[in-house]
Amino acid sequence: MLTLFAPGIPRERCVLELLEIRQSGRELTPQEWTEFYRRHDQYMV
Repeated sequence: MLTLFAPGIPRERCVLELLEIRQSGRELTPQEWTEFYRRHDQYMV
């Protein structure tokens, strides 16, 4: 995943949620990833 840290919306929630997912060992489904990206204004490329 590439996240552009440039002036714009805050990214702390995105990073914290990724940390929580990683620490819990949880694996997201493709639909859950799509929802995650939508919540955090990210786009799959």
